[in-house]
Amino acid sequence: MKILIPLINAHVGRFDQNVQELKETLVRALEYRQDCVTVMHPYALSGVEPHAEMEHPQFQAETQGQLQQLEAVWRDSERLLTMYWRAGEWCIFLKSHAYQSEVSLKQDELYTKLDIEKIIVTTDFLLKDILSLEESSLEKDYTWIVFSFDAYSREAVIERRNLLEQLQQRVNSAVLLIGAVGSGNDCVHTGETALFLSDAWGYGLALESQYVVMDLHDGEIVWESGRQQIDLLQSKMEREHAITLFALRDFVVKSGFSKIHLGLSGGVDSSLVATLATQALGSSNVVGLLMPSPYSSEHSLTDALELAKNLNIETHMISLDDIYHSLKILLNKEFAISSLADENMQARLRGLYLMTYANSTGSLLLTTGNKSEIACGYGTLYGDMCGSYNPIGDLYKTEVYDLCRYINQQAGCHIIPEHVLVKAPSAELRVGQFDQESLPEYERLDRIIELLLQNRYTHDEIVCKSQTTIEEVLHVANLLRKSEFKRWQAPPVLKLRATHLGSSRCGTLLSTFKG
Repeated sequence: MKILIPLINAHVGRFDQNVQELKETLVRALEYRQDCVTVMHPYALSGVEPHAEMEHPQFQAETQGQLQQLEAVWRDSERLLTMYWRAGEWCIFLKSHAYQSEVSLKQDELYTKLDIEKIIVTTDFLLKDILSLEESSLEKDYTWIVFSFDAYSREAVIERRNLLEQLQQRVNSAVLLIGAVGSGNDCVHTGETALFLSDAWGYGLALESQYVVMDLHDGEIVWESGRQQIDLLQSKMEREHAITLFALRDFVVKSGFSKIHLGLSGGVDSSLVATLATQALGSSNVVGLLMPSPYSSEHSLTDALELAKNLNIETHMISLDDIYHSLKILLNKEFAISSLADENMQARLRGLYLMTYANSTGSLLLTTGNKSEIACGYGTLYGDMCGSYNPIGDLYKTEVYDLCRYINQQAGCHIIPEHVLVKAPSAELRVGQFDQESLPEYERLDRIIELLLQNRYTHDEIVCKSQTTIEEVLHVANLLRKSEFKRWQAPPVLKLRATHLGSSRCGTLLSTFKG
């Protein structure tokens, strides 16, 4: 048996566009379709991660209606397998010239058998439960098709591969993983597609619409030529650089925008985001706003301008000096402005400029906080946290530097100026300010946060494993807890790991738990 998989970067609510792309992909795969079962991920019909939309009767009807429209490119000898959401449950749809079957994927069942094609259908969320079954409960003469609904993360890719290998070994039959393609709110689906046989396996990621053909007899996998795929043997840096560019571009386009802008501070975070945006969207679609305050250093301006020149992006420079001093005088007449309020006022004036530019030009604002700063609340609400999307918010500060150096290495030149990478990081909101005055060195800080979030170690265990002090660990843990309210109001952060500090991880605002 051969399986044809159309991987479609569908857009939630764009039903006509989605079905047209499906048709075009199936036409390109015409030479393979005669002997294949075509298996489509449900998101190829609905778009990636519809949430409230899934329960709307009209949305369900439109999704099912797409199947009927596909009949225009279908031939009598072909077979189709997919799923769609109907009345609170997944419905498995199987059709050929001789029959049409619609079977519910029951919530209390781990998998569903389709005897007519000797196929079993399940999802990646059920794999652990399936593997806990007794040997006698596992069907061994069926092809197992696993639809993946989990978005990309480093850990999930490794875990899914291990679970699928275990399943194949236990059932001794072909096991397939069928993924989706496209951005969700704060995540990305990377067309994760795999085939496991007893003597062969293949695994890849797809970052655009295309088709894949899998031969269940010899394990051969044919990816559509001329389309972007990622081999899992590629380095993590290479893989996640490509994924970030795809996710950023997809989010901007599906949001209805073509241009983005951001604040260019001359620091490493904004330099990286500007570079990623330029790589994803092209230099003509990226604008950098330089907004020096009385405490901005000369090198920050020169670094930002050098980066903009290297990227060939448009810039605008707007000094904060006059409005900052005027506002400070005005407010001090009513109450004494604290030093913290004084610093945040500068950040919020920048937020005002950035959002005014967004409203005036129809450009989408990117924000630039990294995971280390987001975890510690090192950002100003309604200031530098203004924006619609954050492509680097799941990268620790040390990883931001690593990705910058990787981009420079790949380019063979310093696109991101070397001075940006070697100078001490600073928010430059007061005289002589540096990040490490209030935070541990980033190498230690990142290790502490990782052990707190990912490993969930006790404070004493973290001290042993991170070569730090208990005072530093308690300080970081307290910052993580106290800054939860900021993360609730932050823009979507692209998820790259399981410990993502986005909507799926938000803690309790009123918690006093100090773990």
